[in-house]
Amino acid sequence: MTDLYDRLRDTGIGYAGIEGCWWLPACEPVTLPGTLKRELERIAKALFALLDAVTGLYGEDEALTAALRHHVPPMVQHRTAEGRVAMVRPDFQLAPTPTGLRPVATELEICPSAQGFAHAMQVAYGLEPDLLRETAALLAGRELVFVGTEAWSEFLFEQLAFCKALAG
Repeated sequence: MTDLYDRLRDTGIGYAGIEGCWWLPACEPVTLPGTLKRELERIAKALFALLDAVTGLYGEDEALTAALRHHVPPMVQHRTAEGRVAMVRPDFQLAPTPTGLRPVATELEICPSAQGFAHAMQVAYGLEPDLLRETAALLAGRELVFVGTEAWSEFLFEQLAFCKALAG
């Protein structure tokens, strides 16, 4: 386990020194059954279709736009751009069923978040660092800009680690 922690820390990740009950890496990577991998791929396609629909309707559909702006503080600027959502990070819990495991989405993150953690785990576990490669290809030489708030400041360290890896 010490080697794993050393490889994680070498990437710049350490959750700003805060390690605890929800940031404890597994001793080894978890291998998912092929059926679950295919289900996650189908879910990914559905999520991007949903995001395309929301993007197309935002500002056009009064009820949808009002729902998306509900409880948004007035100082938060509303910005939209042409194009598609290119990256989403869903959080899943794996729920046991009589026939195996079923992924249950608990949260959808559209803003860059946790790429540093995911990359660090790929490196530490000796997996192909495909997130880094795919993000670099997606950026195609463009800058990666992320905006954070004080409430999410803990992600600053892992975003910086990911940017360092992209630059390297």
